[in-house]
Amino acid sequence: MDTLRGLDPASFCQAFFLLGAAGVLAAAAAPSAGGRPLLSYGPRTAERNAVGANASGLRSHVDALAAALTAWGQVPHAWFSTFYLASLACSAFWGLQHLRDGEALAWFASVQAASRLPSMTLGQVYLAWALMVVQGLRRLFEQLVVVNASHSKMWAVHWALGMSFYLVVGVAVWIEGARRTCPPPSSRAGPLADSPP
Repeated sequence: MDTLRGLDPASFCQAFFLLGAAGVLAAAAAPSAGGRPLLSYGPRTAERNAVGANASGLRSHVDALAAALTAWGQVPHAWFSTFYLASLACSAFWGLQHLRDGEALAWFASVQAASRLPSMTLGQVYLAWALMVVQGLRRLFEQLVVVNASHSKMWAVHWALGMSFYLVVGVAVWIEGARRTCPPPSSRAGPLADSPP
């Protein structure tokens, strides 16, 4: 836990995505009885149940345990739209923070700037932010207008992981250019004024 506290914001975002990818790969590499229920949701649940019904012995017990675990806390598949609403809300929040020299942006930027040089230009920051806005708008439009209503469900843990992904990616798209996203400390008062250049 002390290691996580010592991470700068960009390294925290990178660690979050690496750990998430490692978790998905671990679940995918697990024997199908244990891993399949953890990775399936919505329409893929029927496929999982068919595979589980053909299992025998220890495998069927592991599958039954994983299925019972994932059956708890199901949320409607329609909650996918909350991912894109969260993405757009994060984009709007950080965009306003940038336009108004907000304190949250200044704090994150000062912590990041104190730890290392930025690896992104201001143009790259704006491009990444704009692409996230376009992605959020496109996916929200698809979810609300294009996709047919579904009665399928997803595990609440999948929903929470999806929400955390969009919240962290909202910071990840600009944090490595943090030194360039805020005015230098000499030109402003507030949280960046006392931070090292």
